[in-house]
Amino acid sequence: MTSYNLPLNSSSDSLAVKSGKAKTKSPRAALWRSILLPGWGQFYNEKYWKATFVLGLESLFIARAIDFNQMKQSSNGEDERNSYTRKRNDEVWRLLITRMLSVLDSYVDAHLYNFDESTDLSLHYLPGDARAAEHFELSVAVNW
Repeated sequence: MTSYNLPLNSSSDSLAVKSGKAKTKSPRAALWRSILLPGWGQFYNEKYWKATFVLGLESLFIARAIDFNQMKQSSNGEDERNSYTRKRNDEVWRLLITRMLSVLDSYVDAHLYNFDESTDLSLHYLPGDARAAEHFELSVAVNW
């Protein structure tokens, strides 16, 4: 029996890379970069606007927490001190949540670096193994 390899139209194949090897990003490297410096993981994943946004947001939370801490130290009344303490703690929580989400985002984004984002949702018929004459086989690939 003869086996035939019938390639699909490779010019429209989103995974076809001219160099022969697809460019990938290491999720572990993105995770550690994001942990070490805000926005570095997003920058590594070539998401420059997201990296700028993460760095700016985390800087804002740090600056506000420092500001509220200084206001707390210079306040006179107990209620005022408690209010500034609560505001400072809220900013620290916002910072921690933003850090965790940015680390998670850079990790997932590295996993999805080569993901096909095209709007082609067409179905393609993929022929089965020509040697398996005993049963009928139909393969369908969905690109989305």
